[in-house]
Amino acid sequence: MAAKEALAGDTDSAMLEMAGGDVDAVTAQIVCDCAREGDELAGKVLDEACAALGAGIANIINAFNPSVVVLAGGMSQAGEVLTSRLQKELESGRAYPPILADCRLAISTLEADAGITGLAKLAWDGVSKQR
Repeated sequence: MAAKEALAGDTDSAMLEMAGGDVDAVTAQIVCDCAREGDELAGKVLDEACAALGAGIANIINAFNPSVVVLAGGMSQAGEVLTSRLQKELESGRAYPPILADCRLAISTLEADAGITGLAKLAWDGVSKQR
């Protein structure tokens, strides 16, 4: 994880404190929480992650012209600290502006349960077809 690598050179970050002093216990949630509280190193780590994620989302937007991109799973719990950075990445020229103007980022209402809910739906559909 990038946060663990970043903490190797900067032990003053609140991320380490929130992880109980154990670098291996740093999670994405800790990074987001610390970035939200203004921790500079956490903000840099999150910016780096959002640059990569933003590039992927921009490719999807440019290729498929969706009206909405829904962020789901664990990442959806990060909320504004994540979406504001992603929006900035998309508006930096990664996504074609006329297409981006008609697309919005949204947070799934299923939050962290999106993956398991989708899996349950696929399983149910599979069982229903066999009847």
